Amino acid sequence: KKSKVFVDEEPLGQEKFDQTLPEIEAKVSQNDVLIRIHCEKGKGSMINILNTIENLQMRVQNSIILPFGDSTLDITVVAQVIL
Repeated sequence: KKSKVFVDEEPLGQEKFDQTLPEIEAKVSQNDVLIRIHCEKGKGSMINILNTIENLQMRVQNSIILPFGDSTLDITVVAQVIL
């Protein structure tokens, strides 16, 4: 089964943002989910990401954080959907 990617390129209105939005990719195989996130470094980023995943009824199996450049993180998370 092929994964589908959805991109929303609609303007967000008049608001201005100081930081860029993260790039997020997810692939699903049965009950397993592979999540890749490319985002700016920030205090507590990983804790927020893991908490969000767990709030979506998934159990984190493994996670890897790699620094990319001076201000960016490449995060990979393997999670399992809780049935």
